[in-house]
Parts: sequence; structure tokens; C-alpha cells
Amino acid sequence: MNLKSGEVHIWSAAIDERYNQLLVKSFLSINEKRRASKYSYDIDSFFFSVRHNLLRIILGQYLNCDPSQLRFNSNHYQKPHIYHPNSTIQFNISFSSNRFVAVFCQRQIIGVDLEIIRPIEDIKQLTTDYFTAHEAAWVYTHPEEMLEKVFFNVWAKKEAVAKAVGKGLNIELNSFDVLEDKSLDFGGNIWNIIPLKLFDDCEAAFAINSLPSNLIYHKADELL
Repeated sequence: MNLKSGEVHIWSAAIDERYNQLLVKSFLSINEKRRASKYSYDIDSFFFSVRHNLLRIILGQYLNCDPSQLRFNSNHYQKPHIYHPNSTIQFNISFSSNRFVAVFCQRQIIGVDLEIIRPIEDIKQLTTDYFTAHEAAWVYTHPEEMLEKVFFNVWAKKEAVAKAVGKGLNIELNSFDVLEDKSLDFGGNIWNIIPLKLFDDCEAAFAINSLPSNLIYHKADELL
């Protein structure tokens, strides 16, 4: 599989029982298996194992290598990157319940977030704490039945930027605004924030430090 410079490949999945077959021959490292075993519920362990096997299988196809031979490292804030084999591919993943997305590019810095739209009891407090005044005001221009959808629309964009920067929620999310219809100058880079429509019940977006020339979408069930 070829990942060209300037492209962003987006892989998504709604993980269900079909993905059990990926675990028959698991490619997970000892550390990943240990992490999977720490979940309190079997379903969460299953989702974790599928997500990380999918990541390894996809990267194995891009790099033409055995998925089990991939080695990862992470920065101080736990943003992962490929340690072995040597590669210019950058990636990021996100999940919400059984939904999963992974984005891949060459050399650029990228972050992605995916959120299932769900009820929020303290939405007013969350917008006050984590959104700019402009973003919070925009949320409340919408009718009440749309509040969760527009909240997660903003949240996914902000989280994608935070993950691209590489510091996750260690960044003050109310220190930048994602509603402007232009590139975002933040954290030492110019970010392009691109919304993704992957599932009807989700909001998603990715942030990248160079406007991509092409977006290519894949469904992970192609790998089954």
C-alpha cells in the first residue's frame, strides 16, 4: 500500500464481533497485551486489542513489514510514533466506545479526535471551562436538541489540535479558538483543522501542519 507525500489516509471502523478474527493471530507486543489485560471489562479489552492490531496491520502494509515487528515509542505526553523500522510515516488514532479512527501521513505532524455524540449533564460548565467565549457563545446559538452535537463538533477540533501539538489535555483548551475559517497559529505551528464525517452519530476532525493534497478514506473491514 502506498502513502504518498501530501496525502492523508483515514481508516475507520465500527468494531463488532467480526473483528474477533484479527485476534486469532494477534500481533500485539507483550506490553500491549499487558495493557489490554488491565481493563475491568472484557469488552474494553477486546476493543483495545482490536484497535492496536488494526494499527499494526495497516502500518505493516504501508511499511511492507511483519506487524509484530513494529516498535513504538512516545513523547513525554504519551503521543506515540514509530520507533522501528525507521519511517517518515506519522500517525494518530482516536476512539469512542466501539468507533475507531486512525490517520496517516508522510512527515507532517497530525492529530485526530473522534467523539460519539452523547448526553452531557454539565455542558454549560464544560463550555465555560474549556471553550473560548466565542466558541461557547456559538454553541448556544443552536437549539437545545443540537447542543451535544455542536459541543462535540468543537471538542473534537480542539482535541485534534492538542493531540497534533503533542501535549494532549496538558494544553489549556480555552487558549485557542477553532471556529475561525482559517488556519490556526498555535503551539509553534500553523494548523489546518479538517472535519471528518465518518459515522452519523459521531463528530471527528484532524489537525495537520500542512494542507493535504488528497484525503483517502478506508474502511477497516477491508482488512477482514
